[in-house]
Amino acid sequence: MQSFNGLIASNCASTAIIGSAGLLNGKFTTMPHIKDHFAHYFKDGIYCDCDIVAGEKIITARGYAHYEFMMAVLARLELLESNPRLVKMTLILSKNQS
Repeated sequence: MQSFNGLIASNCASTAIIGSAGLLNGKFTTMPHIKDHFAHYFKDGIYCDCDIVAGEKIITARGYAHYEFMMAVLARLELLESNPRLVKMTLILSKNQS
């Protein structure tokens, strides 16, 4: 497994990219058909049948979990506490409202 510093946030098929780089060695999620199609990239990971997995360094989400994905990234970056308005903005974005 590769080592890295920082945070990687990946949803839907982009999870296959971090898997192919050897960065998935713990729990992860993606769309089930992506997991099946690119199974050879996920051999070191543990697939979870859920919408989002927020690990220590890697956040993965299914393609339709936009709101949950945004909230997990903002929470990990500790931006929600410093700007509570972001919660409302992400909810609006997730519903494609203006």
